[in-house]
Amino acid sequence: MKKILLFSTLVFLASTVFSQKLKTNLDTVAYLLGVNTAKNMMQELKEIEIPENMFMNGFTNYKDCKFTDEQINAILQEFFMQKQKAEQDKAKDLCTEKELKNQEFFMKNKEEKGVVTLENGLQYKVVKEGTGTVKPKSSDVVVLHYKGMLLDGTVFDSSIDRGVPATFPVNAVIPGFSQVLELMTVGSTYIAYIPSELGYGVRGAGAAIEPCSALIFEIQLLEIQNDTEEAESIDATEKTDNKTDKKAKKSKK
Repeated sequence: MKKILLFSTLVFLASTVFSQKLKTNLDTVAYLLGVNTAKNMMQELKEIEIPENMFMNGFTNYKDCKFTDEQINAILQEFFMQKQKAEQDKAKDLCTEKELKNQEFFMKNKEEKGVVTLENGLQYKVVKEGTGTVKPKSSDVVVLHYKGMLLDGTVFDSSIDRGVPATFPVNAVIPGFSQVLELMTVGSTYIAYIPSELGYGVRGAGAAIEPCSALIFEIQLLEIQNDTEEAESIDATEKTDNKTDKKAKKSKK
């Protein structure tokens, strides 16, 4: 409720300013700077419970503030340090619970047919093996489809659902994802089961991926952009297929 009241106050102030005509380009720039400031400020404060009347008091009467810059910095630093510690303690408790569930999942999953378990705990399953011979290196850029899920099946990201393949360097993603990519050839489809320590770990990733979350990815490798050998092997395969088709047509005649 407090966040709603605070946002309403900012909107009211903005509408008051906007009622004044933007006569010059500088007026427009000044107005938009104010808009951006309000947006950024709301983003930073959305997780903080603060009295909206005191916030607006400080916002509009900052020139009359009796605190020195040193005092302001010290008070705010102490507040955010305590807040960070509280969040870390909360994440630690959450991780203890999640790690038990993760261990149970991986112990059971390694007994599933086709699942391979590596020394570092990473698991994967080959759904479809590609026809290529070259595998991506960490320095390569790949084109692929993927679907990311939590252990309960919740989808948090999917290029498959969007219908647009993703392109990124192999070494630009979480370690577990990169490691599985380096096992695949073009045309392959793997399912990767990634322990939290090979994923986003204790930090998590936004609201969708909580700290210490194990992840499941369906990965379809479509292309290795940086590898000319792979491209050549694909071209060669296509040429061979074309020649075979032509010979088959001639033999029919």
